[in-house]
Amino acid sequence: MSSFTAPSNYAYPNVRVMAMKGFLLKDMDIKALISSRDLEGYVALLEHTRYMENFSKLERIRIDDIEKALFVHLVNTNKMIQDMVPDKAAKFFAERSRKYEIELLKILINRSERTNLDYSSYYPLLSRDIKRVITQIIESKDITDVVELLSKTEYGRFLEGVPVSGEQRLSFITALDRYYLESLWSNIGGLPKIDGRVGRTIVGTEIDIINIMTILRAIKGNYDAGKFIIPVSYRLGDVRGISGIGNISDFVSKLSNTVYGDILEKSLPKYEETNSLLSFELNLKNYLLQKSKELFAGYPFHMGIPLGFLIIKEMEVENLRAIAIGIDSGLPSNEIEGMIAR
Repeated sequence: MSSFTAPSNYAYPNVRVMAMKGFLLKDMDIKALISSRDLEGYVALLEHTRYMENFSKLERIRIDDIEKALFVHLVNTNKMIQDMVPDKAAKFFAERSRKYEIELLKILINRSERTNLDYSSYYPLLSRDIKRVITQIIESKDITDVVELLSKTEYGRFLEGVPVSGEQRLSFITALDRYYLESLWSNIGGLPKIDGRVGRTIVGTEIDIINIMTILRAIKGNYDAGKFIIPVSYRLGDVRGISGIGNISDFVSKLSNTVYGDILEKSLPKYEETNSLLSFELNLKNYLLQKSKELFAGYPFHMGIPLGFLIIKEMEVENLRAIAIGIDSGLPSNEIEGMIAR
């Protein structure tokens, strides 16, 4: 029995998740948000959705406050799901929630000119380990200092060997991603059989997508992708064997026989037209979104229902963030629409 989760364990939580799924924003909601003239209009629209609690509390309507409200909403949604699923799945979601702390750390190390902003409302979302050094991280002017501070936390062993060079920031961010995804991948082994299969499908796809984008960026930026690859291969074969290709067209051709081949080939013309990797990123995200939606079909008593919902929710929040940034930057609606995954 240890390999299976009793259907009754998922009956109540999955009914609740299906109800939550019904409150996801519709295409017409997204189009209305994209058409907002300013951030005030954008926030006014979200005050009539499930984001109401977060946005009704905004004292100021600035892009930083909007991003913070979206982030807090997402963390609270994850916590809600974690609290309702069976114990073994709850451990998986707890491990997965580490990605939010890592995303926050990325925000802090990439803050550049935003050094005078108040990040204190983020602190309750951090682990005790990070809370000990967060003030020093905020005050740090050098990425080397941040790495040294985090080396004294649970992230320490994954930051060993981060180079002190122009690539240090990228190496640091990659090390954090590897820590989260390798830990999550190893955690899948403790799940019941059907949950483990779902976990490998979604986490494996996420890792493949990150590795593909890492190699694409390395080719475009003319640097070695090898040390930035997450050493987990799901459906890409030997990832390290494809990381040394010299141009993007050859890389796309190399992956033509994988499940990502058609996606990359579809994205290539837009890249050649714009010299931007955005088409690759959005189409790969759309693939993950489709895999997440497929989890709602068929047998309903497994971890795929809450996990699929959470992936879709994260995509929705990413889209809302992109729309807000686009509006704040004065971009026309057609350009904003081209920045979001659907």
